[in-house]
Amino acid sequence: MSLQTAALQESGEPVALQGEKSLRTRAADVLIRLRSDISECRLLPGQRLHLDELSKTYGAGYSPIREALSRLAADGLVVLAEYKGYRVAPISREDWLDILVMRRELESRGLSMSMRNKQEGWLDSVKRCLADLGQQEPPLRDNAMNPEWERCHHAFHRSLIAGCNSPWLLRFSDTLVEQSNRYLRLSLAGRFVTENRSHVSEHIAIVAAIEEGDEGLATALLRNHLARTSKMLLTASPQLFIETTPLGA
Repeated sequence: MSLQTAALQESGEPVALQGEKSLRTRAADVLIRLRSDISECRLLPGQRLHLDELSKTYGAGYSPIREALSRLAADGLVVLAEYKGYRVAPISREDWLDILVMRRELESRGLSMSMRNKQEGWLDSVKRCLADLGQQEPPLRDNAMNPEWERCHHAFHRSLIAGCNSPWLLRFSDTLVEQSNRYLRLSLAGRFVTENRSHVSEHIAIVAAIEEGDEGLATALLRNHLARTSKMLLTASPQLFIETTPLGA
């Protein structure tokens, strides 16, 4: 009997059940690390994902690796081509536009629902997130996204829709934000984005409209804010979409 099996038996639970828990834990760990490597662009669009290489990198067997890849494929970060295996999801101008159009639709809808619901503490949370964001250094630092600014920026946008009472809207919104941030990081890595933009004033204007109870203005400002992000990347980063086949193969 192996030491691992003996330890599992001593826990008082069936060995098979303990083994399943261990497998789920390893799969969850691989999922977190692999998602981070794709979102942070350490693994590039179109890059082939070989099971043996991933197994060595993440110190896990094929089963948890496959489970993590399947989850990431469901989120649109990984694609599976028949007979070709897994790759990091490619990028395209059409995909970027689709992501931002859907972000505008979902986030403006979520903001509208939040303003109508008037959930206790919602507006205070929005103002706290705005204040936290205002205390951060500029979003760009050494041609990379400032991680603290990015965290606070996401928290602010999340707070705008947090009172919508729709878990599905929040879930899909998080997926779209993750996808759009991947494009922005790629653009920054290529030193394409150079626009000097006052994000703070745009955010302040949105919150001011919310405080006034002007739903139409608040949602319009949010949509314009996201549209400007879309235009900024398309204008400053045309080279980003020239090559959509494996950048990291």
